[in-house]
Amino acid sequence: MYKEYESLEDLYQEIEIDKNWTGAESSLRNRYPIRFVLFENFGDFGEFVQVCQDHDVYVQSIEKWMKDGQDDLLITYSQLADLFKSYIKSLPANDFVIAPFSEITRFYDNTHYAEFDSLLKTIRLIQSPEEAQREHQRIYVPLIGMQSKVGKFKDDPNIHIWEYHSKTLIPQHYNLTLFISS
Repeated sequence: MYKEYESLEDLYQEIEIDKNWTGAESSLRNRYPIRFVLFENFGDFGEFVQVCQDHDVYVQSIEKWMKDGQDDLLITYSQLADLFKSYIKSLPANDFVIAPFSEITRFYDNTHYAEFDSLLKTIRLIQSPEEAQREHQRIYVPLIGMQSKVGKFKDDPNIHIWEYHSKTLIPQHYNLTLFISS
């Protein structure tokens, strides 16, 4: 399920609606807690995290999942999927933002090995424990600047993607200055 939002207020309203959903599909929404949230820049992402924290959503850094001394190594997509699964299975019923997802996954090869696609297809179907399902647990995974990679999933009914369109103006033209060194 793909939806677009023009303001953080609208996005947060969707979070509240989704969290308290009681209609059709409520058991599916509660069983599969991951929600991918697309942002165009880090500023909007930071505001989103702050709004979440103001509403009792905890932030979990993927870097804390890494073993000591290995936090500078590239984690494979299958290792990251396993870490997501074990983390979600061990969580209490609280809601979480898990980051920095896009900073780690933007380097996955999608041309030959479909690593990024495989990761999204795997983690979207991770199930919450029963207690967390009863409490309508949600896991928000922000993606910054990855609209083209996630775009192919827009019509997939088994994935929740919310895209926030920034109000921050991004320059249409850039000045590039080249210098010849001698």
